[in-house]
Amino acid sequence: MADTQSKSRPTILLDTNALHYMNSYLRWAEKKNLPPFHSAVTFKQVRDTLRRYMPGSIVKMLLQGVKTLAFLEQQVDQHDPVIYTSRFAKAEVIYGVLEGQAHARMAREGLPYRMRQRSGVLSELVSMYLESQDYQQVIKEWDNFLNRLENEGGIAVLYVEDAEDFSRIAEVAEFLQSRIFMDVIDGWMYACALVMQAERIITFDGYFKRVINRLHNPQGESDWQQLQSDLQNMLKERFPGDPTLPNVEDLAQTLPKPW
Repeated sequence: MADTQSKSRPTILLDTNALHYMNSYLRWAEKKNLPPFHSAVTFKQVRDTLRRYMPGSIVKMLLQGVKTLAFLEQQVDQHDPVIYTSRFAKAEVIYGVLEGQAHARMAREGLPYRMRQRSGVLSELVSMYLESQDYQQVIKEWDNFLNRLENEGGIAVLYVEDAEDFSRIAEVAEFLQSRIFMDVIDGWMYACALVMQAERIITFDGYFKRVINRLHNPQGESDWQQLQSDLQNMLKERFPGDPTLPNVEDLAQTLPKPW
């Protein structure tokens, strides 16, 4: 688990969608001169500006990125937290960007969505529409994103797998998967949070959020109480100290500080 120095500071884990939404919002914010690249606006003005360019469902996701940025800045200013994500989150982001790039090219060449979905070998088809520079570009963009967070926002994001033994994370993930139905990557992300003793996970996945918060507080439900007890006992047997089960809280409608 997190060392003594880290545990004296709050620990936060970022899910893949939190990273996606922050990164996507920053792209739009820079184009449209929105926070953190401009400060003299309100949250409503940011929302209304984004709504002029895209559907409300997408705007909602970008606004989650806004709130995540603002929350992390606030935490850095007030509490000096340790902020983690997983290398699997990085892999998910890279996969999503590359897949989107390939589908955009296929659409421009007259391969409609239904044809692509019915191809039977969609991954092979996607790979045919990617070039070597696409892979180089997406890695560069990811590194630039993390560097920008740290250098301009003061938000340093670390990888759990660089700080903790892979096998210990896998052991916790396998324990979870054998008792709770979870997406494989969600199970890994939650295991990362447990091993690093994160107090908080930032995610916008509804089902994942419900699982996390039910384990944190079963609210008198016997099945969840048993799962919570089993999980705490497993953690106590394998790791020192009193285990922390993280939760997910809604973020305030706050704008990030100007960079």
